Amino acid sequence: MPVEFVIRRADLHDVTKQLQANRGEHDNDPVDILVSGNLAIFRCVGTEAEASVDGKHPGSARIPLRIVGEVDEAVKTFKTKELPFLCEPGRIKVGSMSVKHAEIKVGRASNRCLELPVDLSLLDTLALAEIFDSDKILEEGLRPRVEKARDTRTHAINAARANLEAFGVTERQLQGLIDAHVKNAAEKLRPSLKIP
Repeated sequence: MPVEFVIRRADLHDVTKQLQANRGEHDNDPVDILVSGNLAIFRCVGTEAEASVDGKHPGSARIPLRIVGEVDEAVKTFKTKELPFLCEPGRIKVGSMSVKHAEIKVGRASNRCLELPVDLSLLDTLALAEIFDSDKILEEGLRPRVEKARDTRTHAINAARANLEAFGVTERQLQGLIDAHVKNAAEKLRPSLKIP
């Protein structure tokens, strides 16, 4: 079932700015939108914003932040002050603008419970992936960050291996060093997450 609501253009802009603040390279973080009769809550890693809406079909949707930003840019040119916002699987329609994207999901209620900073470090991101299973990482909207952190780790190990090969340092030693730092970070992070 689609999620549909009407939001003021200015409110959409304000929410988008809050979600994008201090996000840097993490513009692909997913935004969970939870819509009730008169309120929409927008949640993204490290940020939560609310806007008054006219909820036509309450529910929840997940949209990449980059798409929300593109929509906000496009609707600045619209003359209307209120925008009908329709979310369907793989598609959103805001006013006369329509965007298709495979990452647009509907009906997936968010159970996000972690309070994390927007600028979560690479090490802490890898530590979270050590603590939680892939389902929890996906639920918290951290999958893009974890994938990027793992890619960065691989590139860093390869670069370090190339530079340290002459000294007899192996890839396995480098992986062990990083693994030890990730496990240490996970142990330090675990108490603040209030999990056993």
